[in-house]
Formats: sequence, structure tokens, C-alpha cells
Amino acid sequence: MDTTRNRHTTPISRRSFTRLASLAGAVGWLDLPALAADQASPLPAPSGVPDEAFWSLVRGQFLLPRNLAQSLIRALRAMPDVKVWTSAEPERAAAIVTFLPGSLDAGTLADALYRNDRIACMARTGPDRPGLRVSPHFYNPPAEIDRLVAAVNKYLTAGV
Repeated sequence: MDTTRNRHTTPISRRSFTRLASLAGAVGWLDLPALAADQASPLPAPSGVPDEAFWSLVRGQFLLPRNLAQSLIRALRAMPDVKVWTSAEPERAAAIVTFLPGSLDAGTLADALYRNDRIACMARTGPDRPGLRVSPHFYNPPAEIDRLVAAVNKYLTAGV
């Protein structure tokens, strides 16, 4: 058995991961007890979840952004006049989706999405794949992707 480890594969203990996740405010998604950022150790005892089940849950949560991105890509590709720049092939894409929202100005749309819908995204300008950049993460529930799709569709139909 090869026990050589590099800096990218060094394992992290459940206890350390729970502490990091709690400081990041992410423990709610993992069904772990939350700790305030200023709360001192000791950490709560790990739940009764076996290690493999725990790490399976963690892997699932950290793969969630890619799944959210793929869901967003599928929904955007179904909209007329939307050009999705991000690859639809999961192995070639990260949890970042960039798309051109039809004839709408990306900056104006990004402003409207934030101002009216509280959806944060970044306008990309310039000649190389202009449009909107959306970065779903593990703290975004799937309902927020649905809300983004509905808002983009609304602005494509009615204007900004």
C-alpha cells in the first residue's frame, strides 16, 4: 500500500473538517452542529454517522456546486436567444457558468438581478465570451438556481 501523500491528498480529520466548516458557516448543509466563529474549542462530539457515510456526505456537498451548474446550464440552453459559453460536459466544466443573455446588456442585467431579485452575478465584458458569470456554491440550494432561471427568463421576455 502506497502511503506517500502530497499536499493535495493529505487527509483531514472529521474534527478538523467540522471546525473548518463551522467557521465557514457551512455546517447547516452537512447537518452538523454549528459553532459561532468566536466560540472556543472543544468541538462537539461527532455525530453517530459512520466515517464512510460522513465523508460520502461531505463529497456529495462539495460536488453539489457542479451539479447546480449543470442544472443551470441545461435550463439556460433551453431558453431562446441565450448562448451558454460553459461546456455542458461535466468533466470539462467547473461550478462556474458563463452565458450571453440574448440581446440584453450583461451589466444592466447583472444590476437588475441584484437590485430587484437579490441574485449576485458578475458581468463579463469584452470580446472573449461576454455575458454573465454565475458561480453556484455549496451554500446555494437548488431553489436559488430555479429563482435565477425564472428571473433571467423574466428579463428576456419583458426587458430590464
